[in-house]
Amino acid sequence: MVPGVLPDPVHRPGLPDPRDAAVTGSQTGGPTPMQIVGARIRDLRLLHCAAGGDGQPHAGWTQAQVSVLVGVHQVTVSEWERGHKVPSHANRVRLAAVLRVDPGVLFAEVSAAERAAAAHAAA
Repeated sequence: MVPGVLPDPVHRPGLPDPRDAAVTGSQTGGPTPMQIVGARIRDLRLLHCAAGGDGQPHAGWTQAQVSVLVGVHQVTVSEWERGHKVPSHANRVRLAAVLRVDPGVLFAEVSAAERAAAAHAAA
């Protein structure tokens, strides 16, 4: 190690990978890509209405209902909606199918951030 030069943070145990900031954290103070996607997930979940026997629309799905349909725990859906976790590719596809939206549209910001992080890592 060279005096006065910090080691590459990727190799420091206990610290987050700085490349993850594009997806899970923001250094600009604005919403992260996953926070934007999380809000979209929440909005779509709440928009799904089932007509009851009276023909009137009822409230959207709960996180628990979506979690059963996707095959994950309710807390996982909550973490996605708050922008704290990024769903795996398989869960992105399942969630998009449940919400009846194209996964590329649902996760556009996260996918762009992941591509940018991968390009940065390859450089």
